[in-house]
This record gives sequence, C-alpha cells and structure tokens, in this order.
Amino acid sequence: MSTEVAILLLEALTMYLLVLCAHAWRHRVGLAHFYALLGGITAVMSWVTDAGAKVEVAGITFIVGSTVFYTSLLLGVFVVYVFNGPRATRVAISTVATVSILVPLIAALLHLQMKVSGQIPLLCVPMPSLRTNTASVVTTVADMFFLAIAWEYLGKPKLNLQLWRRAFLTLLAVMWLDVVLFSTGAFLGKPDYLNIMKGSLLSRFIVSVTAFPLLYCYLNWQNKKLRIDIEHRPVLAILREIAQVREELGVMQQEIARRRQVEKALRDSEHLLRLAQEVAHIGHWKLDPVTQKFHGSEEFYKIFGVGRVDSLLKLFFEAVHPEDRYSGFHQVQEGLKEGRAWDIEHRLLLKDGSLKWVHSVGHPITDDSGKVVFFIGTVHDITERKHAEEALRESERLYRSLFENMLNGLAYCRMLFDQGKPQDFIFLSVNRTFESLTGLKNVAGKKVSEVVPEIHESDKGLFDIYGKVALTGKPEKFEKYIETLKMWFLISVYCPEKGYFVAIFDNITERKRAEAALRESEKRYRELSILDSLTQLYNSRHFHSQLKIEIDRANRYGQPLTLMLLDIDDFKVFNDLYGHIRGDQALTRFGQLFNRCLRQADSAYRYGGEEFTILMPMTTSEEGVITAERIRKEFKKEDLSQPPDTDVHLTVSIGLAQYEPGEDMKDFVHRADQLMYRAKKNGKDRVYSDHSFKNTPG
Repeated sequence: MSTEVAILLLEALTMYLLVLCAHAWRHRVGLAHFYALLGGITAVMSWVTDAGAKVEVAGITFIVGSTVFYTSLLLGVFVVYVFNGPRATRVAISTVATVSILVPLIAALLHLQMKVSGQIPLLCVPMPSLRTNTASVVTTVADMFFLAIAWEYLGKPKLNLQLWRRAFLTLLAVMWLDVVLFSTGAFLGKPDYLNIMKGSLLSRFIVSVTAFPLLYCYLNWQNKKLRIDIEHRPVLAILREIAQVREELGVMQQEIARRRQVEKALRDSEHLLRLAQEVAHIGHWKLDPVTQKFHGSEEFYKIFGVGRVDSLLKLFFEAVHPEDRYSGFHQVQEGLKEGRAWDIEHRLLLKDGSLKWVHSVGHPITDDSGKVVFFIGTVHDITERKHAEEALRESERLYRSLFENMLNGLAYCRMLFDQGKPQDFIFLSVNRTFESLTGLKNVAGKKVSEVVPEIHESDKGLFDIYGKVALTGKPEKFEKYIETLKMWFLISVYCPEKGYFVAIFDNITERKRAEAALRESEKRYRELSILDSLTQLYNSRHFHSQLKIEIDRANRYGQPLTLMLLDIDDFKVFNDLYGHIRGDQALTRFGQLFNRCLRQADSAYRYGGEEFTILMPMTTSEEGVITAERIRKEFKKEDLSQPPDTDVHLTVSIGLAQYEPGEDMKDFVHRADQLMYRAKKNGKDRVYSDHSFKNTPG
C-alpha cells in the first residue's frame, strides 16, 4: 500500500512540475509545446479514467485520472490564465475539450473495428463509457471557466486576500465543483452516489493541499522574481473573451456575406448601368493612347450606327457632320494629341442619311507623374433634347408675340407680404398694351409703390384682392376704378404659382362712361314716363301704382293713409276766357304750389285735366284737412292776371278721405272723389273731409 501511495505521489509531483516547467519556458519557445502537453495529459486522463485506475489510502479512494492528470491540467490552465490572459486560456480550454471528445471516440472506433473483424478485443484500450466521458468533458470545460471567474472574484480589492489564500481557495473551489458536477453526471442514481461524492470531496481536499505549495511557489516566483505582473481583470473576462471571439466570428461571417452582396450588387449595378445607358442613350468608351487600343460600350456603337471599330478618330471623322467637323472631329483630335479634355455638342451624319445630335465628352487619366495613361469618355444622344429645345424656342417666340401683341394689358407680378398681409408687389414683366393702357413705362423690376406712390391710400382694396389670389390660387375677375389713373379697368387675376399673380387689364373707361350715360338716359326716360310734362308732377298712371304700394304698406303696418282729390273751380270758363296758354300757366302755377305746401313724404299727381291728387302717408284725415286748407288758401291768393293791372284768381275744391283697412282701392278713390264733388256742389272753394263734412268758405 505504501508503495502505491509513493508511486501516486511521485506521479503527481512529476506531472505538476512538468506542466509548470513547460509554462515557464513559454518566453523562449512559445506556448505551442505547452498546449501540446495539455493535449497529451488530457488523452492519458481520459484513458486512465475509463480504465478505472485508483488507489485506496486509509479508506479514501484516490482516482488516478483525477488526482494526477486532471490536477495537472487544472494547474496548467490556472497559470496560463493568470499570466497569459483570456485569449491564451481559450486556446488551452479548446485543446483540452477537443482531445477529451476525440480520445473516447477513437477508442470506441478501435473496439468496433476489432469486433467487426472478429479479432480479440483490445484489453489495453478500455471501452469508453458514454455517460462517464460526457460528464468528464462537460465538467472539465465548466471547471476551467469557473477557475477564471473564481480567481478574478477572489482578487477583488474589497476582499483584500493575500496571494496564497486567493490561489488556495480558487484551487479548492474548482476541485470541489469538479466533484459535484462529475459525480452527479456520472453516478447520479447509483446506490453509492453519495459515498463517491463524500470520498471524492475529501480526496480533492488532500490533492489541493498537496498541489498548492507548488502552485503558490510558481505564482510567487513568476510575479516577484521574474517581475511578471498578475493582471486584475473583470470577473467575467473569460466569458467576455469568448463572446468577443464569437462576435469576431460573426463579424467575419457578416463580412463574407457583405462581400457576396457587394459582388452581387456590382453585377447588378453593371447590368443596371447597361440598361441605364440604353434608356438614357449614353455610351462610354476607353482608349489607350500608346497602343491605340479602343473599347466602346454597346450603346456607344448603337448611337453611331456602326459595328465594332478599332480607331476612335476614324469613327469620329466618318460620322461627324461635315459642317461640324471643326467643332467636332478637330477638337477630339487635338484633345487626344495634347492630352486635353473636351466637351462639345455636334451632329452626326449616319450612313442611312439620318441626323443625330450628340454630346461628346472626353477626359485624360494621368498617373502620378502626370503622364496620360488612357482616355475615357461618353457620347450622349441628345437629339430629342435638341428637338425639344427648338420646340421650346418656337413656343417662346409664339408666346412673346402673343404677349406683346395681345389687345389686353398683362402684368406678371410677385406679391410682397408682411406678417401674412399684402403690402406691395413687384412688376416682373408687362406687355406693351399694359404700358399704353395705363401710361406706366419701364416698370419691370419695380415696386408698384415706387411707380404709383399714392396707390396705397387711394386703391388699397386692390392689394387685398391680389394678395388673396397669390395666396389661395383662386382666380378673381372684377371691375375697378383706379383712382390714381382715373380709369376704369376690367381685371382678371390668376395665380401661376404661390406668391405670384398675373393680372390681365382691359380699359373699360369709355364703356363705363357709356353705361353712365345710358343709366342717366334711362332715368330720364323713366321720369318722363311717370311725370306730367306741363306741371312736372307725377301722372295718373304712376298715381295708381303708388297708391297700391301705399295701401299695402298701410295694411301691413296699420298706419293711416289720407287721399286728397283737388279740382280747380270753373277752369273751363278760365280757359275759354283767357285761352289755353293762360290755362296751362295756371296749371303750372298750381303744381308749383304743391312743392311749398307738402311734406317730403307726400306726393302730388295730375289726375287729369284740372284734377289733381295728393297721397299723404301716415296722416289722418283731420291732419290732412290742415294741409288741404293751406293749399286752398295759397292757390286762391295766386295772381293769374296778365297784364298785372287786372285781378284774376282761381279757387279749388278739395275732397279728403282716410283709408279704411281692407278697403278696395277703387272704393277708396271713389269716396275721395265724391267728397270733392260734394264740395263743388255746395259752393266750391272748400274742403270736404270724410270725418267732418265741414266746408270752409274763404
């Protein structure tokens, strides 16, 4: 038993020292041999574990694979992490994990080969256990990651642990984690699961105590003697390193995918370029000035209407229109000869006799010394553009002709606003008719306030209309008297774009004068149709229409209405005695009397011959009698003698009636007429009212 323990102890110390020495030599020979040693130890550990090699000491089972080889691996990963960092540790863990997977797999394949070939099984190569090896691989990888995390955590300044305590606690924590993970993965569910775990925890404690002095001495030697710093890293530095690697791999994959996309995009771009050149009618070319090697695109040859050619100059010489040879061919020739760029437009005379306009561009490409290494250029078929430009010029000529010769004045203006309110406008363009209509000359580019300073005060409404059209775009048409120009205009305004307006003017001053004269004539005619030419009083036709209006008003508002009928007494005798001229003069004098005796609201009419009527709205018959008496007395005073030395007077009989609500118009007139005849019958020169029947002789 003591021999087995001595061999186990010697085995362990040898492996521990071998790993630490291999790491110590890293500065001279690198870490490659160190990784190889870790791989070899992993392979032996896997084989020994499958073989079940173990040693019993005082009732404690020491599994050789875990005690010797696993602890060696742990020490190796420990020191490489501490002194070489997460990146080197990742390589070490990858090596251990890969070998842990491959060794059992190879062993299984060897046994399968022997079985299939019918040979004796390999006793020297133990048959691997899937459960045991899976638990071993997973546990080993987890332990090594945990080692890095535990080491950094125990190194936090707030814990203030000395190096030997930090190293021992880390080693022991990893050992015990390995026991828990491996025992659970390999033996959970078996009867001796707890006993195995208990014994393993104790054996790992003993192993940790055995291996710790070597580990501490190595750490202290590297740190203090060789002055290799023990770096303090974040707790999850190893995991972050792995995440970083994955991220780098992801970036690489993305870069590969991006490059594929770029290649595809390049192919698509080249295809689109060809299509674009076909649609835009643009061809490109390239020329080597030394070898005269020439290359043109398909669209280039299509524009020239030829097949492939070897000489750019020959192609231009044959295709350029004879009239454009100097501006076309010679400029290309000089550009190629002297290494100059050219940019010209010229015509091509194709073999089929058709003409094309093209825009030719050539540009030299030079090296660092300024030497031309090749020429590149494009040829753009601009025939349609040239036709469009010619059509546009013709359209502009036509527009200008119409603009200048139209019979209406036209002004194109830009509105000026201040806080959204129209303040002024600028004449941008006006035609000759506008100038002749308005008398305003050379106004283009000027504000209207400069041309007509007083327009703001006299014609402010004009700004509101123009501003509304310029903002809303809704056209307006209106007639306007421009006070400052003393003219009437018919103005049509529309908005070509926001903030601008076009005003079309038609001088209608003469028309407005004619309309005013017509209105005056119509007024005069209308007055003549309702006026008696002799007395200048309204006639009987207008009396009946006005009476109906007054009766409707009296019925609607309940207001009184009085009608007065007047008849000059013995007028026929006066006419026969003095003649019709004197009679007409008497009638005229009687009509003039009404203007002195009546109110503005009253209206007088010549009813016929020597009969007259008076309408008195909002007047009772009692109030009307007062007016009637005044008329009777004033007329009686009128001296109608001629010559003046004779005394001639006339009298008038008056009948007066007040309208009764709902009464027929004819009945109303008849009542007044009867009262007037009663006055005549009872002595003349008197007033008879429907309320009083009182006569008042003079």
